[in-house]
Amino acid sequence: MSTIKWNAVKEGECFAAWERGDLGLPLFQAYGEASGDGNPMHTDNEYAQDLGYPSAFAQGMLIMSFVGKYIIDLAGVGNLRRIYSKFKKPTWPGETLRFTATVTKKYEAGGKKLVDLDVRGASTEGEEKIVTEATVVCE
Repeated sequence: MSTIKWNAVKEGECFAAWERGDLGLPLFQAYGEASGDGNPMHTDNEYAQDLGYPSAFAQGMLIMSFVGKYIIDLAGVGNLRRIYSKFKKPTWPGETLRFTATVTKKYEAGGKKLVDLDVRGASTEGEEKIVTEATVVCE
């Protein structure tokens, strides 16, 4: 089911935020195993500290997967047409991320009803982690 309805959505509209907690080394390790991202800076605190980081930190694609989940929750399965993300800051163990989405454009192209979204992910302390542009098809 889609939250974004073509007849109801407006440019500038902001959707309810979504938060993801439980961010820590066990999640980073599980994601590394599942994704094949074996870089120890994401799974081994001592290794990351030897590189000058305070600890291991989340894989960028793990954070982008949260963005994707949020967009799919808003637009519905199968409706994501384009996504582009820019990573701003690392995500550290113990942080909770808050994702927000704003409609930047509503238009028709190629016989489809499309909506562009600006999606932001930041720590609950306000440090921006990821900025994403996405296009979704609407019902």
